[in-house]
Amino acid sequence: MLGYISDCLDRRADARDGAAVSAAWQNPDARILLFENGDPVFDFRETPTALFPAAVLRQLEPNGPPPDIFLGVYKTFPVFASGFDTPALAPFKAAGDIRAIPIRKAAIDAFLPPEEYTLVGLARALERWHASTRFCPACATPLDPQNGGYRRDCPACRLQYFPRVDPVVIMLVKRGDACLLGSNRSFETGRYSCLAGFLESGETIEAAVRREVWEESGIDVESVSYFASQPWPNPNQIMIGCFAEAVSNTIQRHDDELVSVRWFSREEAGKLLNRELPGLSGPPSVAIAHHLIRAFIAGK
Repeated sequence: MLGYISDCLDRRADARDGAAVSAAWQNPDARILLFENGDPVFDFRETPTALFPAAVLRQLEPNGPPPDIFLGVYKTFPVFASGFDTPALAPFKAAGDIRAIPIRKAAIDAFLPPEEYTLVGLARALERWHASTRFCPACATPLDPQNGGYRRDCPACRLQYFPRVDPVVIMLVKRGDACLLGSNRSFETGRYSCLAGFLESGETIEAAVRREVWEESGIDVESVSYFASQPWPNPNQIMIGCFAEAVSNTIQRHDDELVSVRWFSREEAGKLLNRELPGLSGPPSVAIAHHLIRAFIAGK
């Protein structure tokens, strides 16, 4: 299943002022997502979950204020998020099978309900933004978290800052019954996926697709069509999935981002996703690339 897309959260955009957030924090059913140096923390003592009772944070920080991040309401309970370093969480983790796991691995292992992964993804994106956006870029004054953590304000020059979202085009290039896939240097050996790259300023989605495909493979593409989008919390991207029709087929890479680019037949693409090609694998089902390839196999 495509990850991080469950529409499970009421973000309560109209109830993020200080009084409303404090009231939500005092709700006995409040929950909190914890992060250890940017990695989500999971409780495996019974049914695996990333949602801890708010009382956990009250134990870690007695008489402390509400966390900076108020995600909204999931089902019937308010959900918060907070980040810690390893020493601060060590006593709490020692109480049982409680572990921090990198978010990519956690999503691939798929031990949570899809809705909880959506919460983890949003919380991780906001937590990383807060960790990296502490001072005003204009005057270097420490920024104050506001609006339930969806904004930071400068008390000196009154500028406001909002969480950054980086748009990325990710495309399945096809020509007849073949699709073009690449293996990135950051992938495990033998993994192939769709080509992708960041959208640049002043660029349309279609232009970004054509540019990235040419830079990574030397292939010219003509028509570009939209498939779907996916929030991707690594740390805070929106993946814009597209199909692109190739008008050439000779591969000539123009950068060294990929270690390999090659054409796969429709049959080979199916075997790739099913790990039936020796030494090769495709993207996990949590990623939009998997679903682009799956749609191509089905005749899209």
